[in-house]
Amino acid sequence: MKYVIIILFACCSQWYLQAQSATDSLLKMIAICKPDSVKAKLYLEAARKYYESTDYLNAKKFIDSSYAIAREINFTSGIIDFYFLDGRILKNTGKYYEAKYQYEEALSLSRESNDSARIAGSYNNLGNLLINLHDYPQALTYLRQSATIYQQIGEMKKLAYPLSNIGKVHLDRKQYDSALYYYHKTISISQVYDDQYELAQTFKRIASIYTELGNYSKAFAYCDTSLAISEKYQYRYIIADVFEIQAKIYLAGKDYKNAKMKLLKCLELYHLLLVKPSIQYCYKQLSNLDTIEGNYRDAYRHYKMYHLYNDSLIDLENRIKFEKQRVSNKAEIQQLISDRKNKVLTILIFFLIITAILILYIFRQKQQTRQKLELAETKNKISRDLHDEIGSTLSSISMQTEVLKKRIKNHENIDDLVDLIKVESRKTMSTMNDIVWSLNSENEN
Repeated sequence: MKYVIIILFACCSQWYLQAQSATDSLLKMIAICKPDSVKAKLYLEAARKYYESTDYLNAKKFIDSSYAIAREINFTSGIIDFYFLDGRILKNTGKYYEAKYQYEEALSLSRESNDSARIAGSYNNLGNLLINLHDYPQALTYLRQSATIYQQIGEMKKLAYPLSNIGKVHLDRKQYDSALYYYHKTISISQVYDDQYELAQTFKRIASIYTELGNYSKAFAYCDTSLAISEKYQYRYIIADVFEIQAKIYLAGKDYKNAKMKLLKCLELYHLLLVKPSIQYCYKQLSNLDTIEGNYRDAYRHYKMYHLYNDSLIDLENRIKFEKQRVSNKAEIQQLISDRKNKVLTILIFFLIITAILILYIFRQKQQTRQKLELAETKNKISRDLHDEIGSTLSSISMQTEVLKKRIKNHENIDDLVDLIKVESRKTMSTMNDIVWSLNSENEN
């Protein structure tokens, strides 16, 4: 086992030296480069080389230099590419929130400059990041937008990237048929454009699907295909992931010896690549294997390492939880705002209805009061007029009665006077009937 690790370390050292040689060549070109835009690109390319060799410290130094030049000369595409690479470094080190901010800045700047290719790249990066945050609906939205733009502008080679990530969403959701559909589309495109990295990555993911489905012969076949490409082009991340998948297959078949060998291989690579979640997984599986074999001392040692890396991942997990909670809280706040607006609107409508009813009621009451006052005034006028008329008539009758008494005493003719009194009396009776009628509430119309 010791020799296997030594050989693996030697291979990794060779890869690093080759990458360092390529970086040194870029640095020499930077030293003699004159145009600032070209120098910014070369700094970024050097940063990519360091990024691929997981030397994030040097990668960060060179992308910052590239960014400073790009900002000074207002080199928009260079600034966007800085956001892309800086976002990847932040994502790989577990700083998802900061990476998301960089990708969103890239998207905003890409839209301002109307750069369709970089808009699509921004959507793809955001979608890939949101897979890690388990926000699958939003991830799918971004990835589909990325795929649509790549198709519209004819960037068919890059179309494979969002399609592959869409497959990853379905894989995480255990929707294997959908995942396989998108992976096979990715393979078709990658074969046409000879994109070996994407081919190796996709073959590895398909191997993972067949491992979960229990079809280990197919899983091994895809692992071998992915491994052959990855070893040829020195894709260390993919090699480590393939070793991990093979270890899972051996564990399922209870071939503990080969499982342990694969776990040690991928553990060594993960240490070089600083992939902490995968290091943690390997130590946990090694501890379980040692327990099965009765090697309790190594089991305890591996278990301690598992907990050591588990503790180191607390910040990462908390950041993921925070990001998910932030999205959840944002949705809840939006819902609360919407509910509050609906409540305020309902109360306002209710208040307006009540106000309208009150205004209508007050208006009706005033109208009725005015009508009553007018009616009362009319009745009073009628009463006054009738009272005056009756008073005048009764006074006239009283005078005529005095005259009648004198005529009777003098033995004069009284017929005309009696007739006159009779007429006046009937007239008074008619007037009294009018008064009674006017005071009757049934006749208020």
